Amino acid sequence: IAVCGTSDHGLTVYDMGVGIALRTVQNAHDRPIHRISFLKGPMASSLPAESLNTFITSSIDNCVKLWDLRTVACVRRFEGHYNRSQKVGATISPCGRFIATGSEDKACYVYDIGQGTLLSKLSGHTDVVSDVDWNTSFPLLVTCSHDSTVRFYSPP
Repeated sequence: IAVCGTSDHGLTVYDMGVGIALRTVQNAHDRPIHRISFLKGPMASSLPAESLNTFITSSIDNCVKLWDLRTVACVRRFEGHYNRSQKVGATISPCGRFIATGSEDKACYVYDIGQGTLLSKLSGHTDVVSDVDWNTSFPLLVTCSHDSTVRFYSPP
């Protein structure tokens, strides 16, 4: 399976085994999608199967969306971070419980997937937080910024 954002703000799911598009979602976001992330890491194999059927997308529309791969439907929206002009990263934690996203307000936002709520706003950078990622073998969130720094945070 491969998931691609399209220039018309849509989303297409492909079966790479047979090379065909399985499903296309028009207007998945208000702006073109710039990040698609799946659950990754060794913990993924021990999670419930439904966790492995989710992925997130982000766009310069102040929104990260959680999708169910089986239906290609948006099941939750995460808003509150600032993403209006810069491409910022978004990722799912290896335990499948959190989403982290960069932000143009110099912070990283951590959301609870199950509740859909903001858990933490992590500050410390002096410019746009351009990317975020979770360490897959140790509980650590890494952020990088246009201020040329990298920061490390313990998850909530």
